[in-house]
Amino acid sequence: MRRTMRTTPGSPNGSDDDASVHTSHPRNVRNGGENWRYLFLKALTPMWRHYLMGRHFIILTDQKSLKFLCDQRVLGEEQFKWTSKLMGFDFEIQYKPGQQNRVADALSRRMSYAALSTIQFDELEEWETEIQNDKKLQEIIQDLLKDSHSYPGYSFRDRKLFFKGRLVLPKGSSKIPKLLKEFHDSATGGHSGFFRTYKRISAILHWEGMRKDIQQYVATCEVCQLNKYQTLSHVGLLQPLPIPTQGSTIPSVVEEVNVLTQERDQMLHELKSNLVKAQVQMKTYADQSRRPVTLSTGDWVYLKLQPYRLKSIAKKRNEKLSPRFYGPYQIIKQIGPVAFELDLPPESKIHPVFHVSLLKKALAPTSNQQPLPPMLSEDLELQVSPAAVSAVRNNANGSAEVLIQWQDLPEFEATWEPVKVIEEQFPSFHLKDKVSLLGGSIVRPLMKNTYKRKGH
Repeated sequence: MRRTMRTTPGSPNGSDDDASVHTSHPRNVRNGGENWRYLFLKALTPMWRHYLMGRHFIILTDQKSLKFLCDQRVLGEEQFKWTSKLMGFDFEIQYKPGQQNRVADALSRRMSYAALSTIQFDELEEWETEIQNDKKLQEIIQDLLKDSHSYPGYSFRDRKLFFKGRLVLPKGSSKIPKLLKEFHDSATGGHSGFFRTYKRISAILHWEGMRKDIQQYVATCEVCQLNKYQTLSHVGLLQPLPIPTQGSTIPSVVEEVNVLTQERDQMLHELKSNLVKAQVQMKTYADQSRRPVTLSTGDWVYLKLQPYRLKSIAKKRNEKLSPRFYGPYQIIKQIGPVAFELDLPPESKIHPVFHVSLLKKALAPTSNQQPLPPMLSEDLELQVSPAAVSAVRNNANGSAEVLIQWQDLPEFEATWEPVKVIEEQFPSFHLKDKVSLLGGSIVRPLMKNTYKRKGH
């Protein structure tokens, strides 16, 4: 601000040596359609008075009628109001058509006034070193120096190789994993899919096999495999139950009984035949929306589980953002065509055999596993117990609620629970004693109206 008040602003309409004032205002017309002609006069008095008083200046306008403002002998009430405020200023009004009265732009500025700071990217030097060590790219550069049209799409300028305006990197560069992590794993990347990540990178960079490298990196991203669902058809073909084929014989010496037995056997044979036809038809229609997946012993897979909570535990609003898969875990045995046994942790209480629809093959298994909840029971129910009370409040209905910190769960898993529910579900928790330690009470009157003192 101090520098601004000491120096005079420049204008593209003035000369390079003589600085001039340049200002613009929106045409907010309130009192008639003629006031906008005098808006520039309003800007002279308060804002630019210290710049213009005692100096000769030129006013450029695209309104030709204002050129004769000071030469008119008969002035209206509105004109007299504004011309009286111009007394004491030494100015000259020049008419300039709107097409010629352009605003200040970068081309009208003196280069000596431009900033001397530049953006430097230190890793470009390392990329140049890698390009110099790449024989294939060096051949392209040498041919481009001899003939710029030898490789269509390629250009060499400022010691950098470009392909269709994009910076070229050598295949297998040490910087490619870092770039993929920045464009995919960072906050700006947001773990986007392959197509969006590829579009962002290919807009500025190019290297041989870029599409394949990006596709492989996105597919093997651990965060994406744990949290993203697959937009594919259901896994596992339909497996109909086997139809019993072993018949039963009832020996009898009575002819009528033998006739009934033969009729029964014939009906059972037709029934089995119709059941087989129905199973084949149902399997044909069901498999149209399913796909086969080949898994074998020793493969690493992610386990899809959605453990539900007790009815006494309130659901979180962001519960849908929780991990969709756990693991990865190794397959130790195949049980049937679509069932597999997993090597779960020893402390796990759930049955280790799962249908293939709950498994997703890990493309790049890592040592970091998403552990199963330790409170998960055999029925996939979280058997939790309250550990402490963090806060007390009254909800909109006036009911008392407490913020419960659950046993063996992190702090962000704390939930607001009704006092009555906690007292009924966990009578040994002694809720009233723990609330009193916080300096509060679970019995509070409902505050329907709040008042705030109005400031002066």
